[in-house]
Amino acid sequence: MHVVIGRLLGPDGYGIFNFGFMLASLLVIFASLGWPAAILRFVAEYSAVKEWGLLIGASKRSIQIVLAMSLLFSLGLTLVAQLELFNVDQKIGLRFAALLIPVLALIGLLRRGFIAFEKTNTSIVLEDILIPALFIAIIFTMGLSEIVEITIAYAGTIITTLALSLVVFHAVFRAQVPTAPAEYRTAQWSGIAVAMVLGGAAQILINRVDVMMLGVMVEMESVGIYVASNRLAMVSTMVLIAVHTVFAPKMAKAYFNNSLEEFHQLLFRGALWSALGAFPIVIVLVLVPGFFLG
Repeated sequence: MHVVIGRLLGPDGYGIFNFGFMLASLLVIFASLGWPAAILRFVAEYSAVKEWGLLIGASKRSIQIVLAMSLLFSLGLTLVAQLELFNVDQKIGLRFAALLIPVLALIGLLRRGFIAFEKTNTSIVLEDILIPALFIAIIFTMGLSEIVEITIAYAGTIITTLALSLVVFHAVFRAQVPTAPAEYRTAQWSGIAVAMVLGGAAQILINRVDVMMLGVMVEMESVGIYVASNRLAMVSTMVLIAVHTVFAPKMAKAYFNNSLEEFHQLLFRGALWSALGAFPIVIVLVLVPGFFLG
């Protein structure tokens, strides 16, 4: 997907696209208040002890809080984009980010929900395959080549995917969770979720803050070139992401079932597989850098 839009938009347009996308990804972490990470824990915990009312309540409350906070962040960023402090390219990126925040926040929450219910393949199909495939199809079908057109098309793509994801998740939830009156422990859950947001914020800052800084310090053409090389380097984390997606719910269940030996084994195997998976990619980039970076 990024190869396609990078070629169509050139460094300048690609820089604007990623400035907005990275900013939205960063703000989603804070707008979500840690609930996507927390819901993984709550599903594992309440499923283990069969507290279905609490599981239903936690799921409903997570959607309510994430939606409300992300809309608030989106509104705030929209107002910021009106200020004369920013040039035209930066304003396009800010408005694009404002449009993405609520949708990305809910998609991120649903992704963790699918993982918690061990429906990882469903999440991958909906978010990692459907979004880029549908987006590229729209670009070529409609002949899009301008930054504003492409940002609107991307927003429309993820909104469509979110709607489909909500329908599928509702079906998965009803199939695995018995009907029960919802119970709420909002204060307790929020405390756990906010603690979890610190780790997520630190990780996303490491991965996103460089692009944010460049977006306000230099022209968007340089941002586009930087992001292209940065994403190439991130290819080495593909195995890590796959391992995390598969192992996270298994580790959560092992922990809450007090199977600490299984937990330790999963942790060690996950770290080992991630390192071994990254090694060949790093070697290729080191030996033939010109072919890729050129």
